[in-house]
Amino acid sequence: MKIDCKELIILLTKLNNMIDGFDEFFLTKNNNLTIKDKLLIFLQEKNLTPFELIKKLGINKTNLALITAELVKQELIIKKQTSFDKRNIEYVITDKGNLYIQNILNKIDENINKQLKYYNNAQKINEFSKSLNDILD
Repeated sequence: MKIDCKELIILLTKLNNMIDGFDEFFLTKNNNLTIKDKLLIFLQEKNLTPFELIKKLGINKTNLALITAELVKQELIIKKQTSFDKRNIEYVITDKGNLYIQNILNKIDENINKQLKYYNNAQKINEFSKSLNDILD
């Protein structure tokens, strides 16, 4: 079998071009969580007071008030008075909030799996490309 070096070089170039830019494009695409999403994830673990949320999220009291007001309005969380002191409140995620954040996490999980599959294919292409280089040498 005779190998046409020109075709191999063209193929090798195309394969290398397919691999270039993978990390920048795929590793940042659609994997960003908002502060609202992070808040809901924290509340999935346990009910939290405003002070605890401020510490965990690294935001100020005003921003927390705006975010939680919107989430309460969307019925993703509720404000609950603690049983031992009626002046203290904690936030509780609702079933709707759990469903919302689970959908977000499922999308991120799908995207990560696609990235890993693509990366796996890119590695195989890269290995094939190296084999072609060895043939050409």
